[in-house]
Amino acid sequence: MPSYKLSLTMYTEKVRQVVSRAAQEHAFALGWKWRGSGEKEAQEMTAPYVYFGSDGYLMYGTDSRCYSIDNNHEITAEGFLNLTKESLLQKTLDLCPFCGKGVAEIFPAEDASNQFHVVCNFKKGGCGASSGYASSLEGAVDKWNTRKGTEEDSSVF
Repeated sequence: MPSYKLSLTMYTEKVRQVVSRAAQEHAFALGWKWRGSGEKEAQEMTAPYVYFGSDGYLMYGTDSRCYSIDNNHEITAEGFLNLTKESLLQKTLDLCPFCGKGVAEIFPAEDASNQFHVVCNFKKGGCGASSGYASSLEGAVDKWNTRKGTEEDSSVF
């Protein structure tokens, strides 16, 4: 999961509270939780900075230098609220173990069976290798990221 730093300094107190609550609730839906308590309930909504760590934990700060250790990507409130679980997972896909290209994408099963797989997109210059199906987005990414590029284990179309 990538890490993000959301600055809420441009908002007045009441607007900051609304935007912070919306961002926190969206973060919980995407899998983040509060560091320490593990809670998934909005808090500290007047803090000027909210940090979404790559380790899945949410933090807040009063200074822009807080939590700079995680190489947070600065993001706007609108940008964060537009993130989806799929877009977050897409950013964590390893290069293809067969062709070495970074054109893999997550696809749902064509039969709408609530299954997902990762494919090295042939239409974007990839080789067509597939992770095999998994019952979740995270499972498909895990399968892809643990693939070994061997001749015997190639699922190339």
